[in-house]
Amino acid sequence: MISTKKYLVGLILALGLAMAGNAAAKMGQFGFGKPKKETKEDLLEKRKKRRPAKMQDVMWDKETEGMVRIFVKPAANLFIDGKLQSDPKGKRSKSERFTASLTAGTHVLKLEIEGFEPEEKKITVEAGKPYVENFVLMKMGLKRDEMVLINAGKFWMGLDEFDLKYIVQKIGGEKKYHMDELPRHQEETGAYYMDKYEVTNRQYKKFVDAAGHTPPDSWEGGTYPSGKALHPAVDVTWNDAGAYCKWGGKRLPAEKEWEKAARWGPGRNTSNKKDDSTLYPWGLTFHRNKVNTDNGGPGEATPTGKYEKGKSAYGLYDMSGNVKEWTADWYAVYPGNEAVAARFATLERFKVARGGSFLEGEFECLATCRSKYSPTNSDEDIGFRCVKDAK
Repeated sequence: MISTKKYLVGLILALGLAMAGNAAAKMGQFGFGKPKKETKEDLLEKRKKRRPAKMQDVMWDKETEGMVRIFVKPAANLFIDGKLQSDPKGKRSKSERFTASLTAGTHVLKLEIEGFEPEEKKITVEAGKPYVENFVLMKMGLKRDEMVLINAGKFWMGLDEFDLKYIVQKIGGEKKYHMDELPRHQEETGAYYMDKYEVTNRQYKKFVDAAGHTPPDSWEGGTYPSGKALHPAVDVTWNDAGAYCKWGGKRLPAEKEWEKAARWGPGRNTSNKKDDSTLYPWGLTFHRNKVNTDNGGPGEATPTGKYEKGKSAYGLYDMSGNVKEWTADWYAVYPGNEAVAARFATLERFKVARGGSFLEGEFECLATCRSKYSPTNSDEDIGFRCVKDAK
């Protein structure tokens, strides 16, 4: 039997442990009392001290400030007006979001990370309004003067009635805007090389300096805007584009050469009418993340080669969207299209541009769509690329 003395000692110890446990529970896990319940003001103060991840985390004076949210892939150093705002510390394979308030006015954003082309842009922030933009940096070292071989042979150019019905029902637009893309007819080309990218400002600047050519009107001080070295050269006339190509030992593509490169691909039986071509460089359906149009694009031209998923089967970039591209040909209706021929019989002559632009929608950026302009015309959304015959 347990003695009375041992029983009393055990009882006292048990009571003591129980009392200590209750006291500890009241004092909190570490003996410093229960955590203080945070007020709304405490939470707001915490948000001020950390880099916000969401728009609602931003503290801003809507009378004098706007809110800026930047998404960049891969994560990069972000400078605003020369001051470092975000440092990914080597996390180059991931994307990053940055949100902050800025005083209303003009600011300069710069993104840079080792191994990728830096990007710089002036933005205008309005008081009481959010400014949101996505950046996708491109790997450094892409050869903007690279050319791709387009094989010789026959192919089917233009649309038939089935294609036209599909476009109106599945993509949008009106039938009347595609009538000059009829009928589908067979063409043939020799082998030729085509620029993989649209001609950039940096490339065009070399021509301007070397040949003494007049720079585009949108350039100030004889050079392109800061941060736009890899953007397509725009505000160039058909004559300007042709002069650049000739200076480089190349030429503008014929309209049929342009369409073949945009819609067909190596290894396909282009002489067989049943072997359908694509309507966009990448396929039959529109995808806003594959192309720079007014449906989801930033509202301006982007650096050449940015839309990796929008390449043609030949590996050409920006054959749809970004900027329209001059071709060598005068505008003419396709053989057998008498209705359109009668309608355009009295018009003065135009040069054909292809591919659509950032100012246009998905049905205007089809690989079959034809735009016509005076050869003396120049616009912010018209650029070009070159070709040369394969030897």
